[in-house]
Amino acid sequence: RTLFVGRFGWLTQADGRAVERALREMDLVGLAHRRVEELSGGERKRVQIARALAQEARMLILDEPTAHLDIAYAIELFTLLRRLVAAGRTVVVASHELWVLARFCDRLLLLSRGRLVLDGSPAQVLGSRACARAFGVRLKLIRTQGILSPIVMTR
Repeated sequence: RTLFVGRFGWLTQADGRAVERALREMDLVGLAHRRVEELSGGERKRVQIARALAQEARMLILDEPTAHLDIAYAIELFTLLRRLVAAGRTVVVASHELWVLARFCDRLLLLSRGRLVLDGSPAQVLGSRACARAFGVRLKLIRTQGILSPIVMTR
């Protein structure tokens, strides 16, 4: 809550509640007493995201937020991000995790070599030839029980 700490570094009760809420949301309450240097890569990633959540910003910009996370935590994180969007926050994610993008995002922007190539729904973007060229693989999209999943077919 660095942005909110006054000149003398005192946290208010509201600050404490925001931090506690972020720790709960990222399943870190049991690790709160540990130093960051003692945490695994996935735990550190969750701490970084909790720090962002504790700021209570209207917009979150996350770069590869699922890197170093177990699949269960990746799903929990994106479920939380969907709740934040539903509550009126804006969330922008840069990721190469196509399965997460297909399952949780409303809109994808495909970038290749620093340029915008395609803008559309996950099905439009991931099912496109432009996406196959950008990633150098052929993708097949499968929808099972309402969940869209990209599968790499060939290189």
